[in-house]
Amino acid sequence: MNIITRYIAVLLILTYSNFCSSENLVKYVDPMIGTGWHGHTYPGVTCPFGMVQLSLDNNRIGWDWTSGYHYIDTTIAGFSYTHLSGTGTSDLCDISTLPTYNKKPDTIHYCGSFLHSNEHAQAGYYTVTMNDGITVGLTATNRAGYSVYTFPDNVNPQLQIDLGWHCGHERVMASQFNTINDSLYTGYYFTRGWDQNERVYFALVVSEKPVHIDSIRYLSDKRGVITFLNFAPNTKTVETKMAISFHSIAAAINNLNEIHDLSFNQARTNCQNLWNQELNKINIRSYDTNILKTFYTALYHASLVPNLFNDLGEPIQYANFSIWDIFRSCWPLQTITQPKRIPDFINTMLRFYDEKGLLPVWDLENIETNCMTGYHVASLITESVLKGFTGFDVQKAYQALLKSANQPTAVMDNYLQKGFVPQDVNDNSVTLTLDYSYDDWCIAQLAKKLGKDDDYAQYMKRSLSYKNVYDPATGFLRAKNSLGQFYPNFDPFYSDVRGHQAYAEGTAWEYNWFVLHDIDGLVALHGGKNKFIAKLDSIWGLSEELHGDHPAIDISGMIGQYDQGNEPSHQTIYTYAALGERDKTAYWARTVCKKFYTPTPDGLPGNEDCGQMSAWYVFTALGFHPFCPADGKMYFGSPLITQGRIDLQNGKFLNIIVENNSEENKYISSIFLNGKLYDKDYIDYATLEAGGTLKMVMSHTAKEKYKAKP
Repeated sequence: MNIITRYIAVLLILTYSNFCSSENLVKYVDPMIGTGWHGHTYPGVTCPFGMVQLSLDNNRIGWDWTSGYHYIDTTIAGFSYTHLSGTGTSDLCDISTLPTYNKKPDTIHYCGSFLHSNEHAQAGYYTVTMNDGITVGLTATNRAGYSVYTFPDNVNPQLQIDLGWHCGHERVMASQFNTINDSLYTGYYFTRGWDQNERVYFALVVSEKPVHIDSIRYLSDKRGVITFLNFAPNTKTVETKMAISFHSIAAAINNLNEIHDLSFNQARTNCQNLWNQELNKINIRSYDTNILKTFYTALYHASLVPNLFNDLGEPIQYANFSIWDIFRSCWPLQTITQPKRIPDFINTMLRFYDEKGLLPVWDLENIETNCMTGYHVASLITESVLKGFTGFDVQKAYQALLKSANQPTAVMDNYLQKGFVPQDVNDNSVTLTLDYSYDDWCIAQLAKKLGKDDDYAQYMKRSLSYKNVYDPATGFLRAKNSLGQFYPNFDPFYSDVRGHQAYAEGTAWEYNWFVLHDIDGLVALHGGKNKFIAKLDSIWGLSEELHGDHPAIDISGMIGQYDQGNEPSHQTIYTYAALGERDKTAYWARTVCKKFYTPTPDGLPGNEDCGQMSAWYVFTALGFHPFCPADGKMYFGSPLITQGRIDLQNGKFLNIIVENNSEENKYISSIFLNGKLYDKDYIDYATLEAGGTLKMVMSHTAKEKYKAKP
């Protein structure tokens, strides 16, 4: 055994000795993180990527209630079975149930109230005692929710089932509540909102026989129905098991088989065991216990979406792909933690293509919303193919991508003819041009992989379209009109959602660095590395003020004109590392993590966006993060851990050791891979998947070699 082999063996022994094969990591997860500020998360229960998200809803509509819940609110409108995690638009909150007592059924939706001191949330378990003395406990399986309602003494217990109020997010198109027998009830709930044709079916089992049932239609909307199950006086506890389906009542009844024979404690244990399995895929230690709580809640949030969409016994299908958001960090993370799900995710997208004619942009319950810009599914599929994933039809996926990239629309026609999207043709024109350029580069890489040389040349040329909106006079990527002229009176601080803004949910300052696939070309446009770095450095000291009467509400979590609270900035800090300035990445990564990611309800810098906001933190805490997601390179920054073990799901592990790490020691002074000095500024996916031991040695001072060079 040579010295290097012995060194690796000792490191492996030391690393494995500090980790159990399955630790109770659920204890670090706090679903309340992100329920305040603009996080838009929900505190209730679900399984990893589960169909059901059973959670409390408040009695309010608005930007900060898109998940149905916000921490500043203490009203209880009910507990519904579907929720969006951190999105910027409201929907779902389907089938609301609320325990009450001594009420006279009428067309009014009753609401309760609570104190946060009487509320407790864990991964897989939620409980709250309402101010009227009713205690609610929740847990879930993949397709069903389990509720336990405990009532005070000497009351007439009731369960209100509301198929009409729906948090005010949607218009109810039809609903029905059916009594099958003394314990089984079924129905459906059809709505039109962000999802223009949502259909949810349910099957409900109740542990106690109601003494009578009242069903009443809303006076203001005859399509909605409220049902009261009235139980015998002094009934102490009522348990309910509700399964849902997006296809039929019969399927919902069949989905009850997931939960039918389980007690509440068994269902809770099963759900939390599933979460421990997920969380143990990345096992860490840190110099700060708060980091453990923040990290594992972030990993939890990054494992919620997309959601199962198929019923029991059917081929696996998912829904709710927030692609504009997740292509940056969350999908790359899932290629590490969810390798068995990636083919199912992509096959879902191909099934969507078969049904709709195009790959998804942002699908909600299998309905296209066309939310946001670009066709970033190109990034997801290309990244997966280049990383070696199989189990889906690559040729079919490639042809589907070509169809997305050549849609017969005015926007695409102008992009192809002029090399940019004119602002007088479509708002968000600069964002569209930049997104299309990156997506075209992704298609080019897939074409190269498949030996399609002509396509490769064509899409590589298209990928340089971003250069057509660069203005050397101002040094910004700017909007042009159809004549190819830059608009006058340019203001890089301008953001006004009612004022024909050129940048989706951002400003010129935020988008000036968004060329992921050709950073060297972008640097050259700016006059070289020194000038480019100097301009990038300047954003941190600028005013956080935005100009415009109605700035995009997504812009949050700001330091100067850096915006961590919205996705287009998520690669910006790692631009430094991609240019060899790793210590600047380290400084700002640590600064952002400390300032904006905390184990509190306000602990996210912006809306979670189906795992993206949290996936950025997971990568950053480990010490590396993708810059150009589809190329598989993850650039080093500043780890927040002292030890880590990534279960690569292929029989191998990547063990991470971080020496001398502390709040002060934020800079990586040296890196070793399997005992050998490692001199790259990134680790690629193939190297990571090979496993072994990655060692980072930390220092409190930046290294001279990483200062800006010509």
